[in-house]
Amino acid sequence: MKNVLLAGLTDQEAAAIEIMIGMTWRDARCVVLRRNMSLAIPEMTVSARACTHCVVDLFGLGMRKYSPDNATRLLEFLGGRPAVVLAWGTGGGGWMDQTLPLEEGQVLEWVHMPYSSQDMRAALAKVREAVPVTLRRRHTGGTGAPPTLAGPEAAAPPPAPVKESTLWPGVNWMARRSSPSPVPAPEPAPDPASVEAGVGLLHGAYPALLRAFPSLTEHSLFALIRRVVEADEPQMLTLGMDTVFVVNVRQGWLATSLPVSTLQKIMNTPEMLIKVSITPLTPDTAEIELRQRFGVKFRQSQRPLDWLIWLLATEALKHYLPIAESDVRIKLRRFPNFTMLPESSAFDIQMAAICCRVPQSLQELRRAFPRQDPVAIARFVILSVVSGCAVVLSDTAASAPAARPGAAMPAKPAPTAARKGFFKSLLEKLF
Repeated sequence: MKNVLLAGLTDQEAAAIEIMIGMTWRDARCVVLRRNMSLAIPEMTVSARACTHCVVDLFGLGMRKYSPDNATRLLEFLGGRPAVVLAWGTGGGGWMDQTLPLEEGQVLEWVHMPYSSQDMRAALAKVREAVPVTLRRRHTGGTGAPPTLAGPEAAAPPPAPVKESTLWPGVNWMARRSSPSPVPAPEPAPDPASVEAGVGLLHGAYPALLRAFPSLTEHSLFALIRRVVEADEPQMLTLGMDTVFVVNVRQGWLATSLPVSTLQKIMNTPEMLIKVSITPLTPDTAEIELRQRFGVKFRQSQRPLDWLIWLLATEALKHYLPIAESDVRIKLRRFPNFTMLPESSAFDIQMAAICCRVPQSLQELRRAFPRQDPVAIARFVILSVVSGCAVVLSDTAASAPAARPGAAMPAKPAPTAARKGFFKSLLEKLF
């Protein structure tokens, strides 16, 4: 897995570039060093030093104009890593006219402010192909220059170029055969499918959501939803003598003869939800119950479960403030049917469009939309998970604290025309 360091950027611009990296780099994770008010180079953390690639804003690092001292500081900060460098002013502040003494194999892609989403994606694609500094130094003795062979091997012709994925294992094997000190092999690149693997409702998504929003356990509707969606077999829900629901989570439907307005009243009355009893069914008995309870037209009584839960939970969350105690990372596996969800907004559609393409955490969505209501963002995450539209990724940092909706928000920088244009073009491209 590649880690990409974002340094010197504003919070909103860093969030936008994180989304762009997610679209270009499926196996990448971002580490953000926030811009200081003094525009000084931020202190390098352990996770920042471990990053293999960088995206840096020269203005945010206090190096808008070129000078020999600034060039030395920039190269020391990058440490030989490939990077996308954002430059400002005429000629990029003098940077673009210079030839910097880069390490062999190091790649710098200059992007002039203001830039478009196409410019950034093209630069990221080029930097992505560069060999990370850790691999270059590992196989060149730490100097950045190709290793010098002694003896008969020196006269041997160089091997034919091969793809990076097959080159380094061969170099490792030869080094172990010819050197008394073994060279450690690089970690294998992760399978993109495993990077985005997540858990659904039947495999632990709800407990992961509750770690982020523990107060959901106190809400009667969400307590009932959890009892229902975590069952692998069909179930019959009984309320009183006359109200019966048959539900099959695996097949994604709930059968009822009640109109949606009545369901919303029932599901948002805690006194009635407490009286709901659940009876497990087999697939055969579920078919029998459907025919007995709803007659020959029982198929018409089956409603899409994801749509119904989203609708009912939306009504419940109107009177409930979800407070996040930790972060949670999701990815939509199917797009919600917003044409049948009258309470949905254009902002919900924007978040869904992003989360369908790139996994996003609660924190990342809040950074990407700093001017939107954080409660609306938390509500979207909750609805996506409880409805089954989203999976919770296994790499969620459950212990990472999340900003409370009522907490003081950091000062928002005044947007410039360039940043606004980039972020707007990013969202337009998603549609």
